[in-house]
Amino acid sequence: MSKVLILWDVIMCEGLPVILRIAVSILQVLKDSLLSMEFEEIIKFFKMMKTYHDEDEHSAR
Repeated sequence: MSKVLILWDVIMCEGLPVILRIAVSILQVLKDSLLSMEFEEIIKFFKMMKTYHDEDEHSAR
């Protein structure tokens, strides 16, 4: 199952308050990269982030 679908499943089961926990988790994963950037670079980073596709999703086609 796609990670995006898993996140939507969690949101649907636990409600909107879980979005804060998801956002904090994403920031924790990106912490080292974000701390090494200037503010303007961080803004560009979030604007230019690409969407993620599971390898399983591509191999199923």
